[in-house]
Amino acid sequence: MENVKFVVVKETGPWRGKIVQSILPFLKPGLDLNPDNLRTLKERINSLPWVEHCKLDIRGGTLEVKIWEEPTAFSLIFRGKLYLIGRNGFVLEERPLKVSQGEVFSYRGKLSPFKLENGFLKLRNFVRIEVNLVKDKIKELNLESKEVQIVLMDVGVLILLKAPSCIVYLSFNDNSWKRFASILKEGFLKPGIYDFRYSGLLVLQGRKGR
Repeated sequence: MENVKFVVVKETGPWRGKIVQSILPFLKPGLDLNPDNLRTLKERINSLPWVEHCKLDIRGGTLEVKIWEEPTAFSLIFRGKLYLIGRNGFVLEERPLKVSQGEVFSYRGKLSPFKLENGFLKLRNFVRIEVNLVKDKIKELNLESKEVQIVLMDVGVLILLKAPSCIVYLSFNDNSWKRFASILKEGFLKPGIYDFRYSGLLVLQGRKGR
């Protein structure tokens, strides 16, 4: 190998510099571009958080590295910091709180939502499952068009609605969401605090004047 050419086929963020910096240590002049080395190199590149997939082409003595970047799935706020999470579950970048991308979730669990995998931060599986569940439920309830803040907690989900001004507590089971959906459908949701986490228990405040 005499030269390396990087081509970003699909750009989803400012990840090119991070990708190149991570790959360069493995691309030394004179590297034998045999099938085994190319396979190993491809696996290393594909394991990077910012890479969805890559393709390697050899043109003369030049190795062309084509990159399809990983899309951002949502943003997660944890302990005063905002993290961009890729569809692969890895943290793509840490940003100031005001610079989010995609849907935004807050996490207030006692355990960190992240683990280390191949030296990179990755969202724990249980948090990914909870996020996907909540995203599906929000879509079913048609709350996407409303101003909603979603907080994942150890004991369930906290939803903050701006209009009407409500605090809603939910668990991760279907019955909790069904009771909430029923209140929404019947038009009984007024400003106040609602708790649907426990069977038979519903806390309402601020509805006396309706």
